[in-house]
Amino acid sequence: MRALTFLKLPFNHREGWKELQASSPSIPLLAWLVVLPMSLLPPVMLYYAGTHYGDAFMAGFADREWRFITTIIFLAEILSFFVIGWVIYAVVNGTEELSISYQDAYLLATLAPLPLFVASLALLVPSLLPESVRPAPGSTSNPLTCMAI
Repeated sequence: MRALTFLKLPFNHREGWKELQASSPSIPLLAWLVVLPMSLLPPVMLYYAGTHYGDAFMAGFADREWRFITTIIFLAEILSFFVIGWVIYAVVNGTEELSISYQDAYLLATLAPLPLFVASLALLVPSLLPESVRPAPGSTSNPLTCMAI
């Protein structure tokens, strides 16, 4: 399995998916090689944002116990992988028309949250608003409000 296969998945509904399913990665392999590293990304990004420029988001944001908070988030992400895989298996096999293997259910539970994990990279930017929509210094206008013509 190549990294290029993972990059094709969101953009093509045929290419990559069959190859991924045919390679049939085991559940522990998915957990160790995909879920664990990707689950580390949001807590690490949140810890970085909270400790380096937390007050830029809101007052008092930097004064939190980020080690404890991000550890809980990481453990919840790992636990949710196993729970969601089991739920997918139970729900799909609860119908007579559909069936899914444990391996495919956990493969889906592995791939579904990947865009959310990658979205945590936005926390590298110390501002909630992009610079293009932020008012100029000294300006009293708000670019997010609509003006009547």
